[in-house]
Amino acid sequence: MAFVVFSNHGTLVALAAAPSATVFSVPAGQASRLACDSAVGCTQPDRPASELSLPAGLTQCPDSGLYAACASNVPAGASAGDPSVPESQAPCPDVAGKALLATPAACSDALLANGSQGTASSSPSPISPSVPVSSLGTRWASEKLDLKVDASSLRSGDKALLTATATVSVTSTNAAIEIFDQTSGTLVGACAQQSQCVVAYTSQAGLHTFRAFITQPTTRIPAAQDVPVASNSVYVSWLGVTLASDSPAVGAGHPITFTARSTIDIASSGHVLQIYDDTAKKMLTYCTRGTTCSTSYEMTNGASHSIVAYLSGTPDARSALVRATWLSLALNASTVGAAGETYLKATTNTDLSTTPWSVAIYDAHGSQVAMCKTGYICTGSSNVANAPFTAAVGLAEEPNLAGQLGSVVDSANTSVPLTNIQLRSSAVEPARIIWGVDSCKAMTADVGGEHNLYANTSGHLGAPDFWGRYLTDTICPGISSAEVAMAHGLAMGILPIYNDYDCSAVAGYDTGHSYGVAATDAAAGLGIPAGRAVAVDIEPPGPACPGAGSVDSSFIQGWYDAVTGAHYAPAYYGNGTDGSEFATAWCAAVSPDGGRPEIAAQSFLWSFEPSFINAGAKGSSPGFAAYSPGCAGNTVAWQYLIDTGPTQDVDLDEFLTSMPLWYP
Repeated sequence: MAFVVFSNHGTLVALAAAPSATVFSVPAGQASRLACDSAVGCTQPDRPASELSLPAGLTQCPDSGLYAACASNVPAGASAGDPSVPESQAPCPDVAGKALLATPAACSDALLANGSQGTASSSPSPISPSVPVSSLGTRWASEKLDLKVDASSLRSGDKALLTATATVSVTSTNAAIEIFDQTSGTLVGACAQQSQCVVAYTSQAGLHTFRAFITQPTTRIPAAQDVPVASNSVYVSWLGVTLASDSPAVGAGHPITFTARSTIDIASSGHVLQIYDDTAKKMLTYCTRGTTCSTSYEMTNGASHSIVAYLSGTPDARSALVRATWLSLALNASTVGAAGETYLKATTNTDLSTTPWSVAIYDAHGSQVAMCKTGYICTGSSNVANAPFTAAVGLAEEPNLAGQLGSVVDSANTSVPLTNIQLRSSAVEPARIIWGVDSCKAMTADVGGEHNLYANTSGHLGAPDFWGRYLTDTICPGISSAEVAMAHGLAMGILPIYNDYDCSAVAGYDTGHSYGVAATDAAAGLGIPAGRAVAVDIEPPGPACPGAGSVDSSFIQGWYDAVTGAHYAPAYYGNGTDGSEFATAWCAAVSPDGGRPEIAAQSFLWSFEPSFINAGAKGSSPGFAAYSPGCAGNTVAWQYLIDTGPTQDVDLDEFLTSMPLWYP
C-alpha cells in the first residue's frame, strides 16, 4: 500500500488507498483536480462524464479535497463502553473491607520497575476528588503507576486491553488500583490486590482518555493532585464510518449528495475522511476535519456506482457500500404482431419500486399510453398512427395509483401526471422487421473471382436488407473495402462482428474489455461512425468451443465498457434461451443487485435461438420470435436459420430496425 504524506496543521496525515486501488491526494489547498499516479492504476475523474460539486448551501471544507464540505457534531458527553475480563484470564477477587463496585478486571503480581512510568497528564481532572489523600497515608508517596494500552486506534466495537502496573502491591492495604474512562467519567476496572490490573474495554465510537490511580476504592474519578499515585493518560480512538446518500436514484446529469460520518472528529487525529467511488476505482474527495464530509456527485450518462467512505490508514474503518444510480431510459417501439398496433417497451437501469420515481410512455399527442412504478420495464401498446412515441421518468402526482396500476394505464380513462421530470427519451418511430443474412465468406466475388455470394443469395433467397460480416481476418476473411463499397451502392446495412479470439476464452472482465478495444479499433479503421453496433460472437459450448460454457457476467461487462468507451453500441450474439450459459451470464451482468442494469438498457441482443432446420427466406420468413434471456435486455435480432447449405452458405436473420446498423 502506498501513502502520500502532507502537513496538516502540524500533524502528519497519510492518505491511504481504499482496498483494491491506490489513490494519491495533493497538498491541502492546491487549486487543482485530485492528483494520481497512472502507473499504479489510478484514474482521474472522467469529466465531463462525471462531475463533483459542493452540496447546495454548504461551503468548502478548509485544507480538504475539492468540493468537500465538513461539519463537526461531537456529543457533549461520550457514552460509556463495555469492560470485560481479558480473554484467558480470571477475574481479580474482591477483598473484605474494600467496597469495590463489581468490575471485570484481572490482576497479577507483575511489578513496575521504578523510573519506567509514563508521562502523566499535566491537566487536572475537572471532577472533584472523592477521597482525601490523607485517608491513604504517606506510604505511597514514592510509588509509581504506569498505564498502557495495546492499540491507540481500533475499529468500532473492538476491544482495547488496558494494563495498569504499579511498583508496589495493593494487597493488604486500604487502596486499590482503579482504571477510569475519563471521557465518559466511568470506572472501567478495579483490582483490590496485587500490583497489576488489566481490563478489556469496548466502545462503539469516539476518542477516549484513560487514567489509572492507586486510591481508596471509589466509583468517581479522583483528582490527580489529591492522590499520591496517578498514572499517565492513554488515548484510544474507536473508529467507525457510515455513508448515506440523499437519493438512491436520480436522472443522469442530476447530483446525488453523499455524506460520510466518522465516530471521531478527525482534526489532528492523523486520519483523513475520504469518499471513494468503488465502481470507478477513484477517490472523489476528502476532509481533514470534522465528523462529517459531504460532496455532490453526478454522472452525465446512466450508470450505477457503489460508493464507500473510509478513514485513511485504517482499512477496517470503512462504511458499507452505498449503491447510487443515475437513471437511463430507453424506449423501443415495434410493429411486430397485430397489424396497426405498436408495442412499446420503456427500460430503465434500476427497479423503480426502490426509488421515488415512475416511468410513463406518451404518444405524439401527449396522451399517456402506459405508466409504471414497479420493476425496470414498462410496456404498453398504441395505434401506429400515434407515432412517434416518447418516455419520461419523474414523480407521479398520485404515487399510490401508479403503484396499483403496476404496468399499463388505460389512456382513455386514466392518466397520472408526472412532475419533477428526471429524464426523457428521444422520440422513436415503431421499428419494423427487416430481413438479412450473415456469412463467413465475403459477399463479393471470392479469391478466384468465380462466386459472388451477394448475387447468389439475392437471386435464390431474396435481396438482404443487411449483412453481418466479420471485422478482422480469422478463419473467415475480414470485411473488405470492396464489400463496403457494394453495401453503399445497395443502401444495405452492415453489422460488424468480432470473433478474433479463442471461442472458449469468454470469461473475465479484462478478456471482454481487451476484445472490445480490439473490435472498436478495427471498426474505427474501417471508418465505421460512432453509435453503430459492434457485435461480439459468443458461441455455444461444444466440441469446437468446449470452454464457452464458462462465459460470465464480467466478460459481458468488460465488452460493454470497452465498446461504449469508444462510443460504439455494444451488441452480443449468443444463445438467448432463458437458462442457457449465455443468458445466465447476461442476467447476472445486468442484475439490479450487484450487476450493471444500464447494460440491459443500452445494449442489443442477437439471439440464435430458436434455430430452425427449414424456414422460409425473404418474403416467407417466420414472425419475429427470438428467445429472450428471461431478464432485462433489448432482443432486437434473431438468427433463425444457421447455414443454408453450400450453395448460398449464409445464415438467415431478422432484425428490428432499432438495431443501430452501419449504412456505409
